[in-house]
Amino acid sequence: MELPERFKLVRKLGKGGMGEVYLVRDQAANNDFVAIKRIVASSMEAENALARFLKEIATQMSLESPYVVESKEVITGSQSVFCVMEYLEGGTLRDLIKDEPLGVPEGISILKGVLLGLKDIHQKGLVHRDIKPENIFFTKNREVKIGDFGLAREPGSLSLTQDHVVLGTAMFVPPEYIETGESDHRGDLYALGVCAYEMLTGSLPYPASPAQATLAAKFKPVPLGPLVNSKLPTELIALITKLLDFRVTRRIQSAEEALEFLG
Repeated sequence: MELPERFKLVRKLGKGGMGEVYLVRDQAANNDFVAIKRIVASSMEAENALARFLKEIATQMSLESPYVVESKEVITGSQSVFCVMEYLEGGTLRDLIKDEPLGVPEGISILKGVLLGLKDIHQKGLVHRDIKPENIFFTKNREVKIGDFGLAREPGSLSLTQDHVVLGTAMFVPPEYIETGESDHRGDLYALGVCAYEMLTGSLPYPASPAQATLAAKFKPVPLGPLVNSKLPTELIALITKLLDFRVTRRIQSAEEALEFLG
């Protein structure tokens, strides 16, 4: 793999949005670990792919928030474009919940961290549009960081994708996006509600497949059984159900309002 000389490859971490992500040592910075997201030239040939990748990097760099993954610099090679980012040793929320749901104190702590990140993102006039467990990262001290801004954009701005294509993972897409192809910051709150439901109950609020069944179920009240059976506090159940209200005007309207539920 082509890599700028100052970086020493350690291993591939996986895919991240549009590119592949690698763990490397930065020999120009005390040999510290950093993550590098790479998009190759063949990928750039796809319509708007490079524009989306560069926009993702610019968006992440513009967000000076302790709750957002830090993008450090962009490097252009002969065959690839690289984004150098901080390396998050704590993995993702998906890693954390793969075996069993979280306890209430840990779940609330994570919710608060994501909401504080969304508060910073939304105050910049941006919508993330891809909040899901794979995009919620942790430091080694379990501090929350939101990453992967490949779908982020300003509400009402022109999409870099084809019309009527549902972006993001179907389970986390808000109902209003299915209907109109648009969603604002309240769509991010909805997606966080899906994350909260899964991480605290160990189950999903909607059928996982087929996709048509998943999307159709989003226009009905969220099932309360798993929330009640998990013996969650009443206030937490109320927060999750309000985040998942399919009627956008009756949903929780801001990250600040959601944080008030958590005290």
